[in-house]
Amino acid sequence: MKIGISTYCLCREYIAGRMDLPDMVDFVADRNGEQIEFSPGKWCDTSDRSLMERFISRAKERNIMLSSFTVAANFCQPDAASVAAELERMKGMVERAAFLGVPLMRSDAGNRQAALCTREQFEKDLPVVADCCGALADHAAKYGITLSVENHGYLFQNSERVQQLIKTVNRKNYRTTLDVGNFLCADEDPLIGTLNNISLAAQVHFKDFIRRTPSDFQPGGSWIRTRSGNLLRGTILGHGMMDIRALADIVKRSGYDGCISLEFEGPENCVTGTEIGIETLIRLFK
Repeated sequence: MKIGISTYCLCREYIAGRMDLPDMVDFVADRNGEQIEFSPGKWCDTSDRSLMERFISRAKERNIMLSSFTVAANFCQPDAASVAAELERMKGMVERAAFLGVPLMRSDAGNRQAALCTREQFEKDLPVVADCCGALADHAAKYGITLSVENHGYLFQNSERVQQLIKTVNRKNYRTTLDVGNFLCADEDPLIGTLNNISLAAQVHFKDFIRRTPSDFQPGGSWIRTRSGNLLRGTILGHGMMDIRALADIVKRSGYDGCISLEFEGPENCVTGTEIGIETLIRLFK
């Protein structure tokens, strides 16, 4: 297994001008990591060819694998024209992934507001979303890229829905990015979700959360709501309520041998949080 990080872990340093993408590669290499996922979100311009070339070059110099390219997508659109436009935009993102030389592209499938993410709405949305994901996977296959849907966004978040989407898409190069923490966002036990979906995983993300129920004191700061209204706050890996060791044991027993990436999302200093997270993953898996 190759241990590394998502660039999202350090995006606050990038936004503040203290770190660029080549610096993130160095950060991973200097801490005995082996790979990095490019998750640019809205904070990094992926159309900046010079920046992308410097990123690729530094990864080659430091022997760090560029493992994945993350792109946000939502095929739950108000009309057919909007769905078609989103599919075309995502095909363009596949071509950016090919330029980066990554073997994997992580793409969301679709999302709605939490109150609308019922089982009935999921069943209504599934045919259109699966058709789009299948067409996108076919386009990705031309470049030798596997498309991977994360358990992310309330509509396609719990393990059973991810399984149903993958089964409906029915492409060899369509799998899942299994985020062990994100199952909590759909109020699913992370141990159960990971057990259910590890056989479908193209990559694995580790993170940690602190959890409160709605009846608790309502904290301020960087808390998010789960689908049923519980409260979650990201934190340093191993500092939260998740059973990180048991989750690692599930992954190891499954025979999974791909990339494992940290996703640090806490309000703590991101350099410190990412550094501790890499050290923790290496202890768990090496």
